[in-house]
Amino acid sequence: MIGTVAGPGEDPNEFVFVTPSDRSIKTGEFITYTVPVDGENRSVFARVTNRELIRGLPDGFLADPDVGPETVAATLGIPSDDTELYRLTATVIGYYDTNMTTFANPRQLPDPGTPLSIAPDHQLETVLPNLGCETVETDVTELPGVAHIGWLLNREKQATNIHVPIEEFASTHLAILASTGSGKSYTASVLIEEMMRPSARASLLVFDPHGEYGTLSDIQGAEQFQGADGYDPEVVFFNPERLRVRISELQIGDVMAILDRSSVEVST
Repeated sequence: MIGTVAGPGEDPNEFVFVTPSDRSIKTGEFITYTVPVDGENRSVFARVTNRELIRGLPDGFLADPDVGPETVAATLGIPSDDTELYRLTATVIGYYDTNMTTFANPRQLPDPGTPLSIAPDHQLETVLPNLGCETVETDVTELPGVAHIGWLLNREKQATNIHVPIEEFASTHLAILASTGSGKSYTASVLIEEMMRPSARASLLVFDPHGEYGTLSDIQGAEQFQGADGYDPEVVFFNPERLRVRISELQIGDVMAILDRSSVEVST
């Protein structure tokens, strides 16, 4: 248990709880609590959205950098290991409805005093992506057609692995948006690699004008991409020297785009 509910928050789907500093609950962390819904106890998921200090050492004492916090705590007669308290705000996500295979709103906030816990890793792996699982105990690594894209930052490395359904993002438009240098190309290459694994076996055509995906040719022959039935993805890489286009296959607009239109006139 990491804390107890103190009361409702400012928004209808928010509640607040208090925790000591040694719990190290970060903004973005997923937590869970139990409430009765239609006569059945449900594990409701929520996400921490804000964290603020509500009790700490006096600012006047902390203004002197030569005086350590332990000395201040001893002077005030309070335990040095339980000095700070934080008020955290969490937003309700809902409980996972196994019949609808998606989240459902419990339509109620937890009562004050309701104990809160860190959401288990294996449950988050099941319920966060839209995988259509019929139970929160599903081993998502055994599901066909899913792509492993990484793990949650707020947990230990590789503790909560996230898989997304390939059909969901490959059957429609997908945009990867982020600032320069944040890893857009790397994310795209991860998705491409996952789609070429034996569990997915996708056919892909990649246009790479900046030469960022040349290493995808290393997939061919790699053991982790080979299936038990002999599947081995074939990667064909075309650089500019290998590309040839017949003039007879070009339209007038293609010719005008290739030639310098400022010095060449094209008539029909």
